[in-house]
Amino acid sequence: EALVTAGMNISLEVRDTQGSPITGTRAALDWPVDVIIGAQRSSVSAPMSLIAALSHKPIVSFASTSTALADKSSYPTFSRVVPSDGILAAFVVELLQFNGWTKC
Repeated sequence: EALVTAGMNISLEVRDTQGSPITGTRAALDWPVDVIIGAQRSSVSAPMSLIAALSHKPIVSFASTSTALADKSSYPTFSRVVPSDGILAAFVVELLQFNGWTKC
């Protein structure tokens, strides 16, 4: 599928990793793309990111939240559009403390 916007030609190739790190890694090796969008699961994004980094391809996840993926020495081309689990956990603790909530 192709889209032409502001003089740029953008092609989209969709592949389903099926939530599998092995399938995701194979897909990352096989995709003839400049950028990878996905995966949903951190366990899939991590190995895909290692493969993407070898060819200097950026990978952007819309749902992977593992704090390990923030390690730029291991995952230099990985980005996400959601907060990591660590940021979310800190926010929840702060919210509980702010409201004086001690029981769930």
